[in-house]
Amino acid sequence: MHVETTDVVAVAVALSTIYLLKRLRQRLPPGPGSSGGLFGIPKQLPAGEPWKAFLAWSKKFGPVISFYLGWTPVVVINTARDASELLDRRGEIYSSRPRSVIGQQILTGNMRGLTMEYGDRWKRWRKLQHTGMGGKSAQAYRHFQSLEDEDVVIENSNAMKAFNTTQIPGKYLADSWPILLWLPKSLQWFRWDLDKRRELDIKLYVGCLRNVERKMVEGTAKECMSTRILNLAAAGGTEGASEVEMAYAVCSPFSAGIGTVAASLEVFLLAMVHNPACASKAQAELDSVVGRARMPDFSDEPILPYVHALVKEVMRWRPIAPTGIPHAVTQDDYYNGLFIPKDATVFANICAICQDPDLFPDAEAFRPDRFLDTQDSRLIDFNIPFGFGRRICPGQDVAVQSLFIIIARMLWAFDISVGTDEGGSPVLPDTSAFVPGLVRKPLPFRVNVAPRTEDVAKLIAIAASDAEIELEAWN
Repeated sequence: MHVETTDVVAVAVALSTIYLLKRLRQRLPPGPGSSGGLFGIPKQLPAGEPWKAFLAWSKKFGPVISFYLGWTPVVVINTARDASELLDRRGEIYSSRPRSVIGQQILTGNMRGLTMEYGDRWKRWRKLQHTGMGGKSAQAYRHFQSLEDEDVVIENSNAMKAFNTTQIPGKYLADSWPILLWLPKSLQWFRWDLDKRRELDIKLYVGCLRNVERKMVEGTAKECMSTRILNLAAAGGTEGASEVEMAYAVCSPFSAGIGTVAASLEVFLLAMVHNPACASKAQAELDSVVGRARMPDFSDEPILPYVHALVKEVMRWRPIAPTGIPHAVTQDDYYNGLFIPKDATVFANICAICQDPDLFPDAEAFRPDRFLDTQDSRLIDFNIPFGFGRRICPGQDVAVQSLFIIIARMLWAFDISVGTDEGGSPVLPDTSAFVPGLVRKPLPFRVNVAPRTEDVAKLIAIAASDAEIELEAWN
């Protein structure tokens, strides 16, 4: 039987149309839709702080909402219960990442595990992360997290700054419309600077890994994440990971961790300025347990419950990753009568979840006590700021350790109070004023930090000198 090409095309179009109409009839979560914005981006979606729009829409439409970015349906989860049910309990289909044209494909060459789609390469990356930071490996960093050294040069700050700017939903046209990649490469204006940045990043990361490899050959390398992974590779345990993959893997904890910890410490200062009673309570606990003859260390952590609770409250009160990295659904799903289609982008609105009144009554208040004497496992093992399911941050234990030791020592050493202007008048900072981004931080504000006793400066100087000697030996 002879069939015309036009007939085949017509049948294909008809079948596609029927399929699309059938899917459109499914009940997507309610939301603002995309009718009000260019290329499907709602006009109300702020470029820098989308979590605020997500929260406002959730109050109008419900805890699980949806809208479109380009052709992609976006689902946003705004409560802890819904996030746990979908991203934790149904992790087998919610563990991928949406296609990231700008940040993942172009800027990193699909090497950064944070935004990598679920698959064999991501599993290799996760295995490498576990080798360096999983379980007891995280405790190996405690000694170096205790060293009082301030002269650290963060060579990859520009790399992470470039990456962070690519993760703001709706910012880049090519993420919503990947068809732009069909243009000749010379006409893809959105990638010109990113290609140059990627070349610099590869040179930096591979150079760091090769430096450790050289020291291993010389017999001068100390054990670290790089040595563990290089030894694993030598034994054939990295499943064919390339040198560039391994370089990105070993650098990712430090690339991501330095900026996030620094932003969290700024939130800590902001919280202490507004909540001096909490600082005083923590200082009383430190003085009782540690005394004034030495600085606190990790051995004190089990007997400093209020300080530990204060660290958790810092992370909850003003999360520094407001929406986290979005997930992607790998198959159609139904939840409470709502349809969540395959390939939908799914955000956990971490800022909204951390103010969920069912889990955190009086959520706007800074109250570390909410984490004390609780039977709720979500508060005992508080990891909401680090994400959900299989894509939860692999470096969370290392990050919490850093925050604990720094915050404990700052409170032990200093009194923190409201800063003043040039005329000496107190200037209380706005607790909602942040520099937006994938990782946000408070806008610059004035704060007074004064030694609590005369011996503080002397003890810090001794610790810094010891750290400098030890770091020289390490290098």
